Amino acid sequence: MSELPFRRRSDLSGLVYTSEPVSIPGLTEARPVSLWLPPDYFKSQQNWPLAIFFDGQNLFDDAGTLAGGWHLHDILNARASRGATVPVVLALHHGHDRDAEMSPWPPYPGKTGQGQAVLDWLGQWLIPRARRKLHLNTGPALIGGSSLGGLLALYGLFYASKTFASALVMSPALWPDSFHIFEAVMLGQTHPEARIYLDHGKKESEPGHEHIGQLLFEQSEVMAEVLNNLGFRRQKRLKWVIDPEGQHNEQSWSRRLPAALDFLYGD
Repeated sequence: MSELPFRRRSDLSGLVYTSEPVSIPGLTEARPVSLWLPPDYFKSQQNWPLAIFFDGQNLFDDAGTLAGGWHLHDILNARASRGATVPVVLALHHGHDRDAEMSPWPPYPGKTGQGQAVLDWLGQWLIPRARRKLHLNTGPALIGGSSLGGLLALYGLFYASKTFASALVMSPALWPDSFHIFEAVMLGQTHPEARIYLDHGKKESEPGHEHIGQLLFEQSEVMAEVLNNLGFRRQKRLKWVIDPEGQHNEQSWSRRLPAALDFLYGD
């Protein structure tokens, strides 16, 4: 995209690119966007679905992560090799102000939530430009993330129902502003065919803070029930997964991602 120059990552397999830093209104720091293209992108006349991910800095390689990156490009390349649906991926990077950037509400006292500003920029700036410059189909996009990225993905599905029709919600941090997300979900609207993949691990807490980990797990469990009661019937439009060995890290999310994409894309 000419307005957001990308360079190819020579250190990664497949068609992975990183943009120059871009400024987002309402956010303090400029940041890059990562782009992944399907292996046949330049050989085919196909129009591809679009997926938006958060935490692009953790999705492709291990640099800067504690437990390794998601290796999203390897997972998608494997899907493409077996003929499964693969999207064009745009992944927004986040930095020191991540907690505010991915919460629609104040994450802490005195901190302003910037999640709506991020979603507005995606819907009004990045996605329209992507649709003009890339070979994309006309359907609404998938939105996905983990932890606070999972919170913003879930909120985005209800906040921007014309833009997003499926959400990947891994180990969501539902706590900002006294779990305000529950009200937003119950009062919001989604695309008529919206799908949600929601999961949580049973070993996500830090040593000595098991009670906090249990609370966060229970809130995800309650959210699954709320979504079910709103009409997201389990195994049809909602997949709720409990990972007995799941930790709060990229390695666990990467391990669960292939099955999550199978559900969201109906493969």
